[in-house]
Amino acid sequence: MRWLVLAALLVIGLVGPPAEAQIPQTGWSPVCAGAVCNAIIATVSSTSSNVALPNPGSTPPPPNARVCNTGAIAMFVNFGGSSVVATTSSAIVYAGACANFSPPPNATFIAAITASSTTSLEVEVGSGNSISGRRTPGWVFAFNPAVDFRFSEGLYWQGAITDVGSALTVSRASTRYCDDLAGNWISVGNNLPCITNKGLSVWESRTNSIRNSTMQGAVAGTPGTLPTHWALTNNVGLSTSVIGTGTQNGLSYIDIRFFGTASGSGVIGAGFEVADSSGIPASTGQSWAESCFYALAGGSLTNTNTLNLGIDENTAAGAFVRQDVTVQAALTSSLQRGSNNVTLSGGGTVGAITGWLRLNVTGAAAVDVTLRIGWPQLEGTNIAFAGPPIPTTSAAVTAAADAVTLTNVPAWGGAYTLFAKGASAAPIGNNFNVLLQVDQGSNSNRSLVYRNTGNGKGSALVTGGGLNSTAGSVIAANATTTLALAAAPSDQAYAQAGSIIASSAAGTPPVPTVVRIGSDSGTAAQWNGYIQRVALWPTTRLPNSVLQTITSAGVVANDNGERYAANDDEMILPHDIPKRKIW
Repeated sequence: MRWLVLAALLVIGLVGPPAEAQIPQTGWSPVCAGAVCNAIIATVSSTSSNVALPNPGSTPPPPNARVCNTGAIAMFVNFGGSSVVATTSSAIVYAGACANFSPPPNATFIAAITASSTTSLEVEVGSGNSISGRRTPGWVFAFNPAVDFRFSEGLYWQGAITDVGSALTVSRASTRYCDDLAGNWISVGNNLPCITNKGLSVWESRTNSIRNSTMQGAVAGTPGTLPTHWALTNNVGLSTSVIGTGTQNGLSYIDIRFFGTASGSGVIGAGFEVADSSGIPASTGQSWAESCFYALAGGSLTNTNTLNLGIDENTAAGAFVRQDVTVQAALTSSLQRGSNNVTLSGGGTVGAITGWLRLNVTGAAAVDVTLRIGWPQLEGTNIAFAGPPIPTTSAAVTAAADAVTLTNVPAWGGAYTLFAKGASAAPIGNNFNVLLQVDQGSNSNRSLVYRNTGNGKGSALVTGGGLNSTAGSVIAANATTTLALAAAPSDQAYAQAGSIIASSAAGTPPVPTVVRIGSDSGTAAQWNGYIQRVALWPTTRLPNSVLQTITSAGVVANDNGERYAANDDEMILPHDIPKRKIW
């Protein structure tokens, strides 16, 4: 028998387990004194602490120890005498997992530590090496979901703790960049998921038409040499210096200093595709998304004011037609990303565009400012907002679309439930953005939750069923939303943010064979943003009250009687939801 940790503080005790907490074990014989088997350790933190190993009925402790991590963060353990400590280089026990250890012969204590935050620990001593009967981790949703992937927290459950690399199949024949909450950018190679603490990144195909966004060819000096295909803007007679290039937050930048006494009001800055061509081929009516990173790298903003990101519409021969300009947030020492999203409107003579970043100079006075410019990007020809960075060195580069599917698809029944949480970067009215879809190999027979084209509302569809709703609340760009869909014959419902949006008592849902995360079966409906969590109940149509709870700031008790928030805040589980035994 085995005691399940429910303590909230560091406690060491020997108590009898409740009857319904009995766990079947194969090949494992815990050493017990009567009904007493376990010590209790809770609140393992980032400071190493140790407790005595449970030792009921034998001296010294038996040769094996079964250690279970009952929290949501990995911990590290070590065995030894009363002064033993653990470090983050010690043996790891993953969140929600158990591991068997053979402590040194004279070990009487176990030490534990986390890299950050807190978790809790169970210890049982005995003989054998089976860890069958491990309970579902506390961070998994209730009612036995077959899949619960918490991408933004690095927690993955598919009947057991699983590795996301094997759990997902990604089709994308290019590198993908994604950023974390601190603004750091990472890259992953072809056919790998791009995941940070913002979630799983899923995007449509994009092309950066600026040929040299990584500042190839730049040479430090006064004036120095600009990157290939770049040109300075400086109509106020200031001296200039290329300070150098470097990397910040995972992206490439160049620092350019402008200094001296300005001859009058004007602009200073750099153009990205102007030095040796008429620009990037384009025509009136096209939509283009321009972006770049910028910061104040030195000097001050004295005698300057607004910072502008702009596009020049030119003829095919390079003659100026018109400008499209967006004022940017003020320069600071922190790196930030600016954008300028335009529809070209210069008329039939427009045949090319160039991009630039410029700082206004207010008049004839002393100026000394160093601009940091990173990874400029121009995406077209029907693009209304900036996508992830696509570094280039000598030619335009295309990042392929993401297609993310579940590798091992669970067996589906005629009744099931989908849950997904994410934030799309797309502006309202841009596109059809799929958050989660299950289907039979195409879009012909599918069930999905998505962001609707045109009005940007949360939506759901069950083909073959009666549910087809675009009546949810508007999902603003970069705003997190939670959507859930439950489907059964003549009984479907869709929930968003704690409310049942629509239901249907007609039709029969398709039985899925494919699970798609962040897209449909085509190539133009990607979520275009981050997905924090998906969960699947492939044979259970959850009650409407549960749909409301899991899409609100709600808590659902899992099969261990524990509760875990869907959206980080706590709410009591509705009383009409049936409870299940722990085992």
